[in-house]
Amino acid sequence: MGQKLAERLIALQEQEVAAPIKQETGKVLRSKGKKITVTSRLGKVTYERAYYYDPEERRGYYPFDQQLGVKGGISEGVVRIVVKLSAHMPYQAARDVYEEVAGVAVSVGEIHPGSWTTQSVSLCRR
Repeated sequence: MGQKLAERLIALQEQEVAAPIKQETGKVLRSKGKKITVTSRLGKVTYERAYYYDPEERRGYYPFDQQLGVKGGISEGVVRIVVKLSAHMPYQAARDVYEEVAGVAVSVGEIHPGSWTTQSVSLCRR
């Protein structure tokens, strides 16, 4: 139930985010919709979000993912919990404990310490 509610709320919010944006330079960027499935504390949630690409700077970004704290298909909340668990046990055991307690499947790739950034680890201090 929480997963369906999250998907509906995200869909409503995304309507606001998908509009063209004007940068400080005056340049207007248009969005393209791209789907993603995110591992969140509520489970796997799939949503379509706006992707903005600046051809001059050769970089793109997903503002809605930034608002939700999503990076690489996993939410900050999940990373924070798994990183904390991994301080006390091997990461595969941490994944197993998280899956059992939260009822949310997490892939080894999502929680492998090699994929954590300094930002991910700093989330544990919250």
